[in-house]
Amino acid sequence: MTDQFITRFQQLITPERIEKLKDIFGDEPAQISNAFSASLPVVLNAAADKASSADGAASILNSIHEVHGHHIMVDADNVFSGGGEWGHKGGNLLHGLLGDNESHVSERIADFSGAKKSTAHNILRITTLLVMDLLGSEAKVDKTDKRKLVQYLHPRMDALGAFPAGLTAAGLGLTDTSIIKGRLQDSLDVMNGTNTPEGRKKKPVWVFPLIIAGGLGVLLWWFLSGRNNMEDPVAPVVKTDTMATVVVHKATIDTVARTITLPDASTFNVSKGTMEYKLVEFLNDDSRAAGKDVWFDFDDVNFDLDKATLTPNSQVQITNIVAILKAYPQTKVKVGGYTDKTGDEKHNMKLSQERADEVLKALQSGGVPDGQLQGAEGYGSQFAKAAANATDEQRRGDRRMSLSVREK
Repeated sequence: MTDQFITRFQQLITPERIEKLKDIFGDEPAQISNAFSASLPVVLNAAADKASSADGAASILNSIHEVHGHHIMVDADNVFSGGGEWGHKGGNLLHGLLGDNESHVSERIADFSGAKKSTAHNILRITTLLVMDLLGSEAKVDKTDKRKLVQYLHPRMDALGAFPAGLTAAGLGLTDTSIIKGRLQDSLDVMNGTNTPEGRKKKPVWVFPLIIAGGLGVLLWWFLSGRNNMEDPVAPVVKTDTMATVVVHKATIDTVARTITLPDASTFNVSKGTMEYKLVEFLNDDSRAAGKDVWFDFDDVNFDLDKATLTPNSQVQITNIVAILKAYPQTKVKVGGYTDKTGDEKHNMKLSQERADEVLKALQSGGVPDGQLQGAEGYGSQFAKAAANATDEQRRGDRRMSLSVREK
C-alpha cells in the first residue's frame, strides 16, 4: 500500500485509543498494537482478492459506500469499542471478506499478537471499518467505479503482501498476493477489452497464417527427425527395487505464480518457505538424502486447545501433503508430535502421541498408501528448546507436528 495509506491508518491507532481498548478488552497495549499490525494486511489482502472479480468488486464498493462518507470518526468512541451499530456493521463486512475463514484468521492473529481470540476478532472488525473508510478517501471511488478501485489496488499488491514476520497468507488461509495481482490484471484486461473475444479479434490477420505455417513446420520436422530422437523435456526419475520398477515424475515449482504442479497436473498455491515448498524442493533434489534426522515442520496444522482434534483449516495443508506423497510413491515418512516444556511431562507425552496419531490417520484417510507411512511418535517436550518460563512467542516453535522423510 502507499505510505500515505499506511500512515493514515497508523495515525488512527493512537496510544490513547489503544489504552482505551486495553480497558475494554483487558489485553496489554503491545498485544493490541500487534493485533492491529497483523489485521491491516489481512483485511487489505482479502479486500483486494474479492475485488479481483466483477461481482466481488461490486461488493467491496458497496462496503466502502456503507462506511465512507458516514463520518465514522465522528463516532470514533463506538468504532473503537468494537460494539454498538458500528461493531455490528464491521462484523458483517469482515464476514463478507473472510467467510468461514474468519475464526481461523482471528485465532492466528491471537497467536501472533498474544491477545485473546475475542480481542483479535474485534480488532479485525475495527480494522475492516477503517480500511473501507480509507479506501473510499484514498481511491476516491463511488458506488459503481469498479475500474478505479482495481486500478488503485493492482500496483499496490506487492506492499499488500507485507505481513509481519511470523505470518503468511498461506498460514492464514488467504490467497497469495502475487496470485491476487495476476487476477486484478486479468480484471483490468477485461475492463479494457483486451482479454475478451472482441479484444482478441483485433490482432492483425497476418498473425494467424504465420501460426499455421509454424505449426506445419514443427509437424514436418517431427516426422523427418523421428520421434525417438526427441528428448523428454521433463525426465522422470526411475527407481528400482527387487519387486518392481517405479517411474517417479517430479513436481514443478513455479516461483513466479507460486504454485506447485504435480505429475497428475493438479496444482495448488504455495509460498516459499512453507512446508509444501520445502518438501517438494527436497524430494526433487537427488543430492539430498533421506534419513531419521530429516524433518519438515507442518506450519498450518493446528489442534483445539489441549486436545488431539484437528482444526478444520488444517485440512488444507494435510490435503497438499497427501497429494505430494502420492506423487512420490517411493517416499516413506513418519509423523512426529512435540510440545513445549510447560505442564506435566506425562500429559505432554500422551498429548503429543495422540496428535501424531491424528495426523497419521488424516494422511491415511486422504489416501496415502500404508506402505509409505512408517508410524507416528509423540516426543513430548524432550526436544523443546525454550524454557517453561519463556514467553509464549519463544515456546511456540516447540509446539509442532513434523514429518520425517525416511526414504525417497
